Amino acid sequence: QYKDTTDAIEDATRAILQQCERSKSVRRVISTGSVITASPLREDGKGYKEFANESCWTPLGLPIDHSNEFMDDYLSSKCIAEKELVKYNDSPSESRAFDVVVLLLGLVGGDTLLPYINESQHFMLSPFTGIEPYHNALRYTQALLGSVPVVHVDDVCEAHVFCMERHRDVAVGRYLCATAHPNMQDLVEHYASNHPELKLARKEVVGEGVRVQANTNKLVELGFKFKYRAEEVLDGSVDCGKKLGVLSVADQGS
Repeated sequence: QYKDTTDAIEDATRAILQQCERSKSVRRVISTGSVITASPLREDGKGYKEFANESCWTPLGLPIDHSNEFMDDYLSSKCIAEKELVKYNDSPSESRAFDVVVLLLGLVGGDTLLPYINESQHFMLSPFTGIEPYHNALRYTQALLGSVPVVHVDDVCEAHVFCMERHRDVAVGRYLCATAHPNMQDLVEHYASNHPELKLARKEVVGEGVRVQANTNKLVELGFKFKYRAEEVLDGSVDCGKKLGVLSVADQGS
C-alpha cells in the first residue's frame, strides 16, 4: 500500500488528525514528542549551533556517532510525523478544527507507577547497569544533541495539563520540555559523588566538555514552572531503579 516508511508515517499521522476533525469535539491536539527532533547539529554535521530552541529541526541523513539502523529509522519517523503534525497549524485559523501543540521531552526520569522503568530511565541508569544497548543510546543522545536533556515525569504531566488548561495563552507549535541539559560526563560525575553505594559499570563518556544548552523560555515565559532540578530527576531514577530491582544488591560495591 505504501511506497516507503515515510509515506506510511505521513499517512498515519494524517489519519489521526482526520479522526480528530471528525470528532467535532477536539479543540487541541497535544503530542508527546521528543527533543531528538530538535537537535542543534549544523546542517553539514560539523559541530553544533550555539544553543538549541524550538526552531531547530534535526538534519536527517547525517552520520551520527553511536547510531545504528534502528536509531536512524526511529529518528526519521519522529521527525517526519512531527513535521506532518505541526503542518496542520499552517491552515488558516478559521478553517482549522483544532490546533496542534508538540511537547519536545528530554529523557524522562523520576518515579513510576509501572512495574518496570521506562526506556529513558534505562538510558540514564546505564552507567550503573552497563547494558550495552542502553549505554549506547545514552552515547547517541549526547552525540546527537550535544547534551543529555532530562525532565521529571511529574513535570511532563504538569506541562501537558498546562497546555490544555491554558489554551488561550499557549500558542500552537513546538515547546522544549526539559528541566536541564547536562552532558554525559555530568551524569557519571553526579552518580559517582552522590551514589557511592552503587558501583558504576561504565565510567567512560563521550562528548566530554560538550554541553549545548537550550533556550526553554518559550514554555516558562507563559507561566510554566519546572518543579524538579536535574539532580532530582537523576536521583529519583536511581531510587526507582532500586525499588524495581534494576539496581540490585548484586550491582552494589562493597
